[in-house]
Amino acid sequence: MDKDKVLQALGQVQAEQAGNVFRQFLRGTARGILIEVMAEEVTTLCGAAYYPSKEEKFYRAGSARGYVYMDSRRENVARP
Repeated sequence: MDKDKVLQALGQVQAEQAGNVFRQFLRGTARGILIEVMAEEVTTLCGAAYYPSKEEKFYRAGSARGYVYMDSRRENVARP
């Protein structure tokens, strides 16, 4: 959910529901940041995708199932 959609949704809900809309937005944003951080870590360790370096100690090998806790709930993620 992007910023414009959040603002539109907030304008269409009752005050009691605004907190839920905002939490949903934050959860999605935090998940996106987490995925970006994991991808950046893989790039740092393994080099750019499709351009492996013989000097790197690590290599890309697909993804694996994992999980994170967000808002006190366990959510599944695909670890790169």
